[in-house]
Amino acid sequence: MDARVPLLYLEHAYLHVENSCVMCKCADEQAPMAVHGASYSIIIMGPGCTITRDAAILLGKFNTLVLWCASDGMSNARCN
Repeated sequence: MDARVPLLYLEHAYLHVENSCVMCKCADEQAPMAVHGASYSIIIMGPGCTITRDAAILLGKFNTLVLWCASDGMSNARCN
């Protein structure tokens, strides 16, 4: 647990599974980037984030906590 980064904060991102890896596609990026779930203790999903069920399950297998938050205090994340 000492080697883990405490948290990753995302906004306007889409998390999905591709080739058994969680991938993150940000609104301003062209290519998705790999999110190594075992490297993060917590992933905070801010406004405009979407996560697939498969990505949430895979992050859970790594014991990575996923939190939703929004600027107005209400969750606006969609879970597909």
